[in-house]
Amino acid sequence: MKKTDISESVRSLINEDALCLFVFSSEHCSVCYSVKENIKILSNKFSRLKVHEISIDEIPSVSGDFMVFTVPTLLIFHNGKEVYRASRFISFKELEEKLTFFHQII
Repeated sequence: MKKTDISESVRSLINEDALCLFVFSSEHCSVCYSVKENIKILSNKFSRLKVHEISIDEIPSVSGDFMVFTVPTLLIFHNGKEVYRASRFISFKELEEKLTFFHQII
């Protein structure tokens, strides 16, 4: 798949869902595994949240398109717009507060 096709696929996912969370990770990142597990637990609380995992090892061009320069990075999109970004040291309390807010206004 071409770089533009991948970027367009990601953008279409952003525009399809009213609320989505992208988890950018790397295979060699031990923190990423923990973050992904916590995201799975947290996502069960939000029925309309769509979670997408993107490996920057497999698709390095997408990290550049979304300015993801470290992993793990979380991006929340609400109605096609980025509304939250967290990298490296992620506060799950803050993340849950943001998701609660945007989940309620859908």
